Amino acid sequence: VLFRSLDKWSNGLAESLAQRALPPNANQADELVHMVLDQLLFVRFCEDRRVTCLDDTLFDLREEPKPWPKLRRLVRDHKRILNGDIFSPEAFEDDAFNVGLLHEMLLHLYQDFAFETIPSDILGRTYGKRLGRRLVWDPPRAEYVADPKLRKQFGVYYTPEPIAAYLARRAFEIWRPRASRPLEDVKIYDPCAG
Repeated sequence: VLFRSLDKWSNGLAESLAQRALPPNANQADELVHMVLDQLLFVRFCEDRRVTCLDDTLFDLREEPKPWPKLRRLVRDHKRILNGDIFSPEAFEDDAFNVGLLHEMLLHLYQDFAFETIPSDILGRTYGKRLGRRLVWDPPRAEYVADPKLRKQFGVYYTPEPIAAYLARRAFEIWRPRASRPLEDVKIYDPCAG
């Protein structure tokens, strides 16, 4: 259900941009659509898991006729608290996207999904599937289509949590007997991490 919703919203956001002829090319449009969805999902995830407890929530914006300034402020607040590059308030320019679509997305993010109960594996697999889609950009039309070559080209695969945990545990077991410094001083480099 989550992937189908994300797919529908991705297409709706892209179509909304294409109808306004913003931005000028597929790469910029794709980046903007991903940025908006990533931010909305991450804020919603933080709200449900009580990572952030702000006075304003995405839920408050679900019927706001002009939600863009409040949405930018909410994203800025999350960026300040979490110090994350995922947050870019500029993605929410006034009227860049269809307001009705934004309201629908916000409503469904609350009605249909309890992010505090969705395992990270499901979120990771859903995210990986979403990245395996290519934007066909032909203003005023735009649509995401599956592209298996894209996933392979960019290595968009999600390692299930039990396998990742096993690999990390095994690496630690091999490293620990040879360690010359405390664990707190160790920096880990993962060349496969996005």
